[in-house]
Amino acid sequence: HWLVEQGAGPERLVAVKIPRSVDLLVAIYAVVKAGAAYLPIDPELPEDRVRHVLDSAKPLLVLDEDLPDVSGYPDADPERVLSPDNAAYVIFTSGSTGGPKGVQVAHRSIMNRLAWGLAHFEVGAEDRVLLSTTASFDVSVPELFAPLQVGAAIV
Repeated sequence: HWLVEQGAGPERLVAVKIPRSVDLLVAIYAVVKAGAAYLPIDPELPEDRVRHVLDSAKPLLVLDEDLPDVSGYPDADPERVLSPDNAAYVIFTSGSTGGPKGVQVAHRSIMNRLAWGLAHFEVGAEDRVLLSTTASFDVSVPELFAPLQVGAAIV
């Protein structure tokens, strides 16, 4: 609800600059539940690269390790109307064409990838899935979202 109060919603971008941790998962899920798209920023990146990404993407907010206290907000999900074609996240490429550029990915694409991966790898509630990559790499998307879809744990 705090993110919604700040203006987060469909087709808005919120940067998340938090190391791999429970706080990272909470922040990304909060952005998605607010209806906004998340922009993962690896805190280990050089500051000039971070500045370039933020200047290019122009996110509404940047969530970092100094997260706000939201304990006074309701536990219920905020009411948001989303389309499968709304942006879910933006990942910046490595810059193979001269400079890093943002690539927007829709909810529909994530759900297609998750459905395939969960079926192909037969992931279930008893499994543990390693979060092995930085959130700013697109391989992290199934690592972050697939396990929790079926009640598996992320380690």
